[in-house]
Amino acid sequence: MRCVWLAREQASAGVVVYVHGGAYVTGPAKVHWQWLDATVRATGMAGLLVDYGLAPQRPYPHGLDDVMAVLASLRGDGVAPLVIAGDSAGGGLAAAVCLRLRDEGLPLPSAALLISPWVDITMTDPRGAELQKRDCMLSVRMLDMAAASYAGEHDRKHPYLSPLFGDMAGLPPTLVHMGTREMFVPEDSDFVRRCRDAGVVVSLIETPGGCHASAVAVAWLPEARAVHEQMVEFVRRHVAPRQVG
Repeated sequence: MRCVWLAREQASAGVVVYVHGGAYVTGPAKVHWQWLDATVRATGMAGLLVDYGLAPQRPYPHGLDDVMAVLASLRGDGVAPLVIAGDSAGGGLAAAVCLRLRDEGLPLPSAALLISPWVDITMTDPRGAELQKRDCMLSVRMLDMAAASYAGEHDRKHPYLSPLFGDMAGLPPTLVHMGTREMFVPEDSDFVRRCRDAGVVVSLIETPGGCHASAVAVAWLPEARAVHEQMVEFVRRHVAPRQVG
């Protein structure tokens, strides 16, 4: 698959691997590049955006396999530390990658940054349906169509498709951001709670009145820049200080 480096010369300080959103059927978009650029500048690490396979041409498990292959290649090259980050579907995929790495006994990222992660693609939680009227970006119908295209005949409750239903024990330190005006508030809140119950080091940042994946918009939303500063601090806490600026 295609990957794009930002500031590759900084890879000796580690790499932020970014898994973009887009409901598994589209992307990356300009805001994804802007977020990764800001993160590279703030941390002193390199950035690597994974242009993973998208449905319907490349449905599950292609995207998951793609990100796993990228991480295996980086480990083979001796790159460390690694931070995995993603928004929306990319956040859900990043969480799924961590679950699979844990299940296969492979090294985990030093930290995970999940922005409005889509961690339940079953679309059966009535709480999300009730909240869609205040979400300016998402709808149950749109998401259900994308989920069907991505999952195909696979069980949507499988943790590699819907990480909310997985065993969270052993996951890396994880930061979750969500806006209070998005459909994913119930599932993301449940995900954070299950991480805490499993003993995972997890932080939750909520932006009052924030829309879906608003934290990605660092180029034009002051509140996104404030959240980004907290994400950078989270990375600094969980990656060796000598490696992060």
